[in-house]
Amino acid sequence: MTAAHEQRRLAALHEYELLDTPAGDELEAVVRVAASVAGVPFATLNLIDENRQCQLTTTGFAGSDSARTDSMCAVRFRTGEVTYLPDARLDAAYAFNPWVTGMLGRIRFYFSAPLVTPQGYALGSLCVFDEKRHELTDEQVARLRDLAMVLLALFECRRQGRLNGQLAAQVQQQHEELARLHAEQPGRSS
Repeated sequence: MTAAHEQRRLAALHEYELLDTPAGDELEAVVRVAASVAGVPFATLNLIDENRQCQLTTTGFAGSDSARTDSMCAVRFRTGEVTYLPDARLDAAYAFNPWVTGMLGRIRFYFSAPLVTPQGYALGSLCVFDEKRHELTDEQVARLRDLAMVLLALFECRRQGRLNGQLAAQVQQQHEELARLHAEQPGRSS
């Protein structure tokens, strides 16, 4: 990916205004369902910014931000393709990751569905994992992809709601200004 594409991706991520905000019940519910669908104890909704992986919400563990360089989700999320590893130790791109080696965790099974906007920008991923080897059926993979699409739809609903609120405030401000100007016109009584 080019530096210009990364700048546009980051602009798209920041436009959603999700970083460092409460996830909310609906996003938390989707992440819980993802863990259930996969049949694993752990799931997270990760957003990848310039320097970090922000765990917006988690299931099965207390999440926290981590360095982007340590993030398993940041390795391939921009490809827009699912990453499915029954045992992450067997994939060269992940075998020495601190979440696999034991420095930060002992992840074995790892599945990540990128959250890609309609414009093609990957914001992060829906990730499910386990500390033991695990396999998914084709049906489970399909449903996890569906849940990633649901997350994107929820992101878009939030963004549209925020933009509509801003527009409504602007219209209200213009209405008040017109009313004030109308009241100030000569020959009008208040």
